[in-house]
Amino acid sequence: MIFSYLAQSATGKTVRAVIDAESRAEAMRRLQALDLMVFELTEAGAGRSAAEKAGGAGKRLPSQAVKRFCSALAPLCSRHIPIDQALRILKDTADDKLLGTLANHVHDQVRQGHGLAESLESFPKTFPAQALSLIRAGESAGKVGPALAKVADMTERQMKFVSAIRTATIYPGIVMSFAVLAVIMILLWVVPALQPVLQTEDGRVTGEMALLVGMSSFVSQYGLTTLIALMLAGCGLMAFYQSGAGRAPIDRFLLTLPLVGSALRDSQAARIMSTLSSLQSAGVSVITALEHVEQGVSNAALKAAVAEVRTAVRHGQSLSDALAAQPLLPGLLSQLAAVGEKSGTLPQIFEDSAIGLENILEQRLARYSVVLTPVLTLFMGIMIGSIAMIILNAILSINDLALQ
Repeated sequence: MIFSYLAQSATGKTVRAVIDAESRAEAMRRLQALDLMVFELTEAGAGRSAAEKAGGAGKRLPSQAVKRFCSALAPLCSRHIPIDQALRILKDTADDKLLGTLANHVHDQVRQGHGLAESLESFPKTFPAQALSLIRAGESAGKVGPALAKVADMTERQMKFVSAIRTATIYPGIVMSFAVLAVIMILLWVVPALQPVLQTEDGRVTGEMALLVGMSSFVSQYGLTTLIALMLAGCGLMAFYQSGAGRAPIDRFLLTLPLVGSALRDSQAARIMSTLSSLQSAGVSVITALEHVEQGVSNAALKAAVAEVRTAVRHGQSLSDALAAQPLLPGLLSQLAAVGEKSGTLPQIFEDSAIGLENILEQRLARYSVVLTPVLTLFMGIMIGSIAMIILNAILSINDLALQ
């Protein structure tokens, strides 16, 4: 078994290493025989197990847990409480099991000599690179509390924006799903039941009813096959999107779509400005900040544009000129960067603009939701009403023939 230990030698030197022993007791005896005063002795891999329990090792913790962790730890660190003591206080007072487990894991890592940002790297899908960079910069400048407060604020704003997107899409999606389900039920059960009544003597169905009968026949015979084909096509498109070759062209196509493309550009622009502002305020260089911005951009086409901006800045070009040279990035970025560079208030301008742009996006999504819901409801009513009118006219025409 492999054990990691933290000890002090007879000369007062701190030693951190590993030792191979059959048991914990044997490892302790061997270390004491080397005149080492052992402070910690843990089995190698125990820290990773704790991380797995807390959601590390590739798992993603909910954003709410991240916000609560940073919000609770920020005021403790701002009062100049040592980070290990602040984490112990948070661990002991946490009223949420997930938050307590996270604080316990980070506390163990910090006690082993790791920094806060280094300890949080066990959760790469939970704490993005820009957040870790901000915390690391705060550690270097002795301002961990403000850095954590900034991460909490960024997380809260991101949660609010995601919630706005969900609110704007859930109800219209439900309305559209019910419309499709209603049409399928009419075609599978109502139309076949009325078909024998509406047939002529030679077994044919005339008029608009023939279209419904044809649709009903297609859905009953090939509906399941079509559904499976669409699902396979969707899975194939998703696999192509996740591949290195497919992500860039699909993301570039999304940027050309009306409404969707502008919303994607503006949301990514808000994230770029917010990240640049936070990292610049913490003392991170523009080139390093752009590296973390690039990692945080989800659209592959915009990510490539940010990479070109970083290369241009590294070669001596100003940030505003480098942003202006990228047609995929909103022109607002380069204009604000030019104003900020001249006035020396680039971080503050980007921060205020990011908040304003996020508010505009939320209002735009709310308007889309308000307009889209009645439009879809009207469309569903027209579609189902048209089918009902076709069936009703066919029935009335049969009655007219019977009267004649």
